[in-house]
Order: sequence, then structure tokens, then C-alpha cells
Amino acid sequence: FSWDVSMQIPKTLNQRGGLAGYHNWSVPSKDELASLVMDGRTSPAICTEAFPNASDQAFWSSSPRGDYHAWCVYFGGGGVSSYGRVNALAVRLVRIVE
Repeated sequence: FSWDVSMQIPKTLNQRGGLAGYHNWSVPSKDELASLVMDGRTSPAICTEAFPNASDQAFWSSSPRGDYHAWCVYFGGGGVSSYGRVNALAVRLVRIVE
């Protein structure tokens, strides 16, 4: 999804009844998403016990970088970088803890 579409996904999901009984889903910030990276792991660079079948692709964060870019985390190697918002990346949702 493009970054703009990715930012709408949790809003639409929450308005349509949520997921798994919850209505507080969001796209994580750059720091929240990067906190899922496990040092020493690659392809995917994430805890596969907590995230079985996790993909090693890049995921959008909710953190913009200027007018045309946003931050993403690449779970192939665990890197954090910015990418043009018009590009298609994956999106991972998290719940907002209140």
C-alpha cells in the first residue's frame, strides 16, 4: 500500500467493527516498529516465535519524513530508512494501549 492508504487502514478497520474484538488499531511509529527488530536475526529480523510467518519485507511506520517521504523498517535486515510515500510497502498494525 502507499503510505497515505496505509494510514487509512486502521481508521477504516476500527470504524467497521475492529479486529479480534478490539477497535483501537493503529500504524506504529518509527520507533515502535523498530523496537520489533531483533539484533542478530535476518530474513526476518523479528521474533518469529511472537510473529510466526512474519515477512522480511519493508513496513510503513506512521512517522512522516517531510512532505513526500515516510519512515519504514525493513525486516529483511532490520534497517530503518525513509521511502517515497507513493511506493507500495506492507503495513503492520498495533493496538493503542490507553
